Amino acid sequence: YVNAAEDERVNGNVEQAIQLYEGALRLSPEDTDIASRLLDLLIEERHYEEIVRNCDSLTAIARKTRIPEGAICLL
Repeated sequence: YVNAAEDERVNGNVEQAIQLYEGALRLSPEDTDIASRLLDLLIEERHYEEIVRNCDSLTAIARKTRIPEGAICLL
């Protein structure tokens, strides 16, 4: 997912890249690199509602799994 997201981003397909990063993050919510890339892209594209939604999702996953890395990278 991450490699495909990077390819889409380079090719200017930002919405597709966002979807791929979100999919990768659902599979590996503790991966701070994916979370960081997704949030950076959302900030660049000014997708503020999606930023909030993804932050809420990462926080909920961290609480449920007791794996805080994904949520901590938000700080």
